[in-house]
Amino acid sequence: MTKTPEELADEYVQAWWGPREDNMTLATRQSFLAGYQAAKKSNSPEKPDGWISVKDRLPEERKHILWCHEPTQEIAVGYLLRADIKPYFTHWMPLPKPPEE
Repeated sequence: MTKTPEELADEYVQAWWGPREDNMTLATRQSFLAGYQAAKKSNSPEKPDGWISVKDRLPEERKHILWCHEPTQEIAVGYLLRADIKPYFTHWMPLPKPPEE
């Protein structure tokens, strides 16, 4: 059975923070869903994949990115704290531009 993005977000939050409900878990869930939606758009047939392997290049330190941990298929928004520490994520891409209204 294929899980919905919301179910995947709930599993991710439970695995990361445990069984609690607070602002941190809500923010983590929203971050997961935002990352999932951005990745889904970037992997559409109209656009190239866009994922960059950390083996090829690291993102700038402390600049928000969309990251993916390939073995677990976790996707979230985050940043690289320091380039001298091996990141948890395996792939990354720049965040899409915010909507203009």
